[in-house]
Amino acid sequence: LNMVSGPAASGDEGPYWSRVKVFFKMVDPRNALLGQSDVDWARQVLSGRAEHPPSVVERAQDIVQCVVHPDTGLPVSPFFLRLSCIVPANMTLDCLMITASTPWQTAGAQALNQCYNAAHYWANRNHTNDEPPVRVAASFTAATASSVWAALRLQRAASAMQGAAAVVLRRSAPFLAVAAADVLNLGIMRSNEWARGIAVKRRDGTEVGRSRRAGAMAVASCVAARVMAAAPVLLSSSFALEAMERAGPFRPGAALASLRVPAALAVLGSAIVCAVPLTFALFRREATVSVSWLEPEFRSLDDGNGLPVSQVWYHKGL
Repeated sequence: LNMVSGPAASGDEGPYWSRVKVFFKMVDPRNALLGQSDVDWARQVLSGRAEHPPSVVERAQDIVQCVVHPDTGLPVSPFFLRLSCIVPANMTLDCLMITASTPWQTAGAQALNQCYNAAHYWANRNHTNDEPPVRVAASFTAATASSVWAALRLQRAASAMQGAAAVVLRRSAPFLAVAAADVLNLGIMRSNEWARGIAVKRRDGTEVGRSRRAGAMAVASCVAARVMAAAPVLLSSSFALEAMERAGPFRPGAALASLRVPAALAVLGSAIVCAVPLTFALFRREATVSVSWLEPEFRSLDDGNGLPVSQVWYHKGL
């Protein structure tokens, strides 16, 4: 593992289940409070200046992967925007969304969720291009407006229906609203990546230019991973809540009614811990792409020794 990640590190990501294991470590909330001193220790261990047991080297690699942004080489900050905070943050926000019962509660929960998402996407984006504050504000505004509008419209439509169809639409509304907003939030927040391009590199880490097509692939894969991660989390917890509300002990006024929200939080936490690694691992953080898929200027690259380059690397972001 390169201490600041990079193209060469892509080979270390391994097959799908190896990447799943890495993401399980990255969502561990215990890694949220790791600081600069921990990163400095990890870099010293990985520098190779001294021999260390395999368990120590593995822990150092985990710290770098969990804390350090591959583009900047700096810890992702503030700490609550790291992937390791996604479990407690999304447990709270998702619970607010699935338990909202009035239009104002729905709007407030969706707005809070998109505020956190905008900050999280910004902190974990590809850092090839600077994102001006106006773009961050635009992505937040568009995503919040779309999620609130979608959630309220879907709930209104569900209230006009009856039977199972009404239940399915009402309980699916939080996910559908979040999915629509994620496309706008990430698409606008990271529009410089597909409009101006992102850095692409040879295997040795040498930057060979910027590609708009690689930028579009990076944003599209992040949108896909986010939507796929949200589906099992919001749908399973929302329908589990519906089942609890229909079950005798959890009905309003029943003996276990007060445990309805804690039970929903338990379902949410379990779903997030499982869904995020399984979906995020579908796409490599340090992705490779054939030069034949990129702009014409990349198709005649060589490795510095006159041999043709068939693929390049780029940082996808989260």
